[in-house]
This record gives sequence, structure tokens and C-alpha cells, in this order.
Amino acid sequence: MDYKKIFLNEITDEGLTLNVTLAKEEFELQVDNNRIADGLSFKGILQRISGQYILSGELQSVWIASCDRCLEEFHLPVKTQVLLRYVDSSKAPSGSTYTSNNPVDEPDEIVEEYIDMYKVFTEQLILQIPMKALCSDSCKGLCSNCGQDLNKKECGCDRRVVDPRLSKLKNYFKK
Repeated sequence: MDYKKIFLNEITDEGLTLNVTLAKEEFELQVDNNRIADGLSFKGILQRISGQYILSGELQSVWIASCDRCLEEFHLPVKTQVLLRYVDSSKAPSGSTYTSNNPVDEPDEIVEEYIDMYKVFTEQLILQIPMKALCSDSCKGLCSNCGQDLNKKECGCDRRVVDPRLSKLKNYFKK
């Protein structure tokens, strides 16, 4: 079975068990300074319930990210639960749009005849990119004066920040 596109007519009443492993060559993704290290794996099930298609499972991969403090690359493991609902466009009310009085009842996407698993994997992995990627919680970053990586060695620069409103008082004790 080709996991790039899962056609809705292939989904039986028992559901479709998915066990997908894609190598880096099969699934490459780069967003800003982040890229997928070794591909991905997804284990889950795709079921047809009350005219909707429910995709649930677990997606795992590893991002190669750039630390926002020290700029070093590091591996960031990704493990996320996926739960998405789809509606066949031929069964959706009013054709291409789906409206409901209850927003909880609205599907995540209206599909034509297949579910694009590459799109699912791409969206779910992009959602896992942290807003501030850190190689470790204790990362010291770079020196603001000389640019030395403070995780590797101290540079000796005076990095104290003086509030400009109090800068006149800086010399008060030197008299």
C-alpha cells in the first residue's frame, strides 16, 4: 500500500492500521534552520465513523535544530499524538464548505477522494518546532561583546548591563 495517498474507498469498516516508516530520502523537510534528521515513523489507525474519517496515532522523528542562544546544531526528538478528522467533500453539506452550529463538530479538513499523508506528516512536524529552540536548559549562549561560546569557555568580558537611566550613578562610587 502506498502511504503517500490513502484513498477513502480503501478504508474498511474495521479501519486501516498504519505502520509507516519513511527514510530521510523519502521524506525531507526543512523549515528555517530546522531539518529532519533521519526520516520519521507513524503508527496509528484510520477509521470511518459516522461518515467521517478519524486518523489517530503517534508520529516520531528527530529535528536537527540550531540553538537560539549558542547557534550550535543539536538533535531535538519529536514525539506527538495525532488526532485528525476528515469529511469526504461529496458528503459535506453545501459542497466545498462545512458549517456547523458547534465548532467542535467541524472536521480538520474536507478531502476529495484521498488523504495526503505527506501533508499530514509535514503539518504535524512543523507544529512541533519550538518557538525558542535550546540545546539545553542550561545553555549560556554567546558573549554579547566578543561572540565567544560561553558553553565552551569563559571570555572574561564585562557583560553587566547598566540601565541607561542610572548610567550617571556608575561613576559615583569612583570618587
